[in-house]
Amino acid sequence: MSERTRDEMEVSGTVEACYAVATDFARYPDWEKNTLKADVKEADDQGRGTKVWFEFETPIKNALYTLTYDHSDAPRSLSFDLLEGDLREMNGRWTFEEQPAGVTRVTYEVSVRPDFPLPNLLKRAIEKKHARSCVKTVKTRVESG
Repeated sequence: MSERTRDEMEVSGTVEACYAVATDFARYPDWEKNTLKADVKEADDQGRGTKVWFEFETPIKNALYTLTYDHSDAPRSLSFDLLEGDLREMNGRWTFEEQPAGVTRVTYEVSVRPDFPLPNLLKRAIEKKHARSCVKTVKTRVESG
């Protein structure tokens, strides 16, 4: 397993509200600039995406891949793993930790190994930017109601 990139931020909102934003996969292209498309292919009996296809833009080429999501620790965390696509590896985890005064610490971790040439420095920069975008957007969307 590759080293994971991690980012976290404190959000004025509930664990459940943060989890709801992070699991709204169909809306990812609206707020994550490199996510061009997202399509929920399968959902569990609660309507939560368990298999989601993405098109993600990189400077070299667009990566097409499908992730599986594990909601077994919902709403405290959500993990994901690569099922198939233009990547050798992709896995990660969202964690939502309740803090005092109605605050939730949101943590996003991701590790990606593309199946095409991408310099490690560029790969890490993309991961860091993606991780920051994810936690920042959860904060913005939850706090704006």
